[in-house]
Amino acid sequence: MTEWSKLTGHRFVHLKAIYPIGEDSYRCSCTCGKLVTVLIVDLQMDNVQSCGCLPPVDKRTRWMTDRFHKHGLNSTSEHRAWVNMKQRCYNKRARGYANYGGRGVTVCERWLNSFQNFIDDMGMKEKPNLSLDLIDVDGNYEPGNCRWATRTSAGKQ
Repeated sequence: MTEWSKLTGHRFVHLKAIYPIGEDSYRCSCTCGKLVTVLIVDLQMDNVQSCGCLPPVDKRTRWMTDRFHKHGLNSTSEHRAWVNMKQRCYNKRARGYANYGGRGVTVCERWLNSFQNFIDDMGMKEKPNLSLDLIDVDGNYEPGNCRWATRTSAGKQ
């Protein structure tokens, strides 16, 4: 079973993943009842939230809705680290994919769809110059194998 097939049953705003289609798409049902096929990376990156039944979000006012998101941390460097971690592992076009997803590095299920779980496990950075680091570079992004580290301390135990 691939990591993507574990998405079955997960809810992504108004979409619920039903079953995988190939390696890069999922058949989803919308809360309005319509079925739609969505790229997995779009589900993971929250690019698609419905079948199209919701009105599009005005990009100029997107920051307002982001500010009032459940965790309130959308514009933090920790949130960017979480988004970039998923990009490196699952988006073949992302910078760094070859060194992460291309080598089989994945994100644990607990963190994959929950920034709150990621922050609960990792905590906020103690200093602004820290970045997300894999302790064992051959391991996955998961509790116990990640830390906030400086570039000079990254890779050192």
